[in-house]
Amino acid sequence: MPSPSSSFRAPVVAAAVLVASVLGLAACSSDDGAAADTTTTAPPTTTTDPKYALSPEEVVTALAVDEDDLETGEARSIVDQGEPEYEEEPSTLGYCSYQLINEGSRIQRLEVHLADGDDVHATIDAALYTPGRAMAALRELRAGEMRCATGPVPPMRWEDATEPSTWSAEALTDDTTTDLTDDHWARTITRTPAGEEPQVTTVIAQRRGDAIVVVSSPDRDRALALAATAADRLASTNSYLIEE
Repeated sequence: MPSPSSSFRAPVVAAAVLVASVLGLAACSSDDGAAADTTTTAPPTTTTDPKYALSPEEVVTALAVDEDDLETGEARSIVDQGEPEYEEEPSTLGYCSYQLINEGSRIQRLEVHLADGDDVHATIDAALYTPGRAMAALRELRAGEMRCATGPVPPMRWEDATEPSTWSAEALTDDTTTDLTDDHWARTITRTPAGEEPQVTTVIAQRRGDAIVVVSSPDRDRALALAATAADRLASTNSYLIEE
């Protein structure tokens, strides 16, 4: 799983709009047989189901961007956005060089950093998947964790590093994850590159329907706080793109 200082990764589905119009036509005749035509036309009406009103780009923005996430002195920067190139760009859920096939099913992605200057405090990565693939992606992530229980393993494919790393993951306790979505993966990740100091990051991935939001931070409490607000955004964003 990439640290906050490295890059996570995410066809645009057109938003549907339902349009209804009513046209009424009435005709009547006078008593003397002369035609007295009258036409009444109701004004056109447009109704938009709110869950169809957001584009994929707007959905990932709603999931990843919240002004309340920022702390004093921090600024938000967009690291990656748009339609992801699976073979070239970093993965949303990449962990320990384990290739997640379902990452190729992402249709939109937005990754932001919360930083004070060059010091990145946290990363928030939101991605939309084609129907059913977000659930499959989290299954693959769990499989990746088991695969990488022992090391060393080579760098992830988008990294400049050349030396292998040893990885380990420790699950967060249930009492700390009560504010998360039902389907989540919450771990403290320790990555130790060969000859270097360990890099410790708390990573929390949460799913609702076909959307996944990943929060990453070296500060465990900060990661949990950001993940709790991300869970609220997942629950409140009304879109057919992420509904169960």
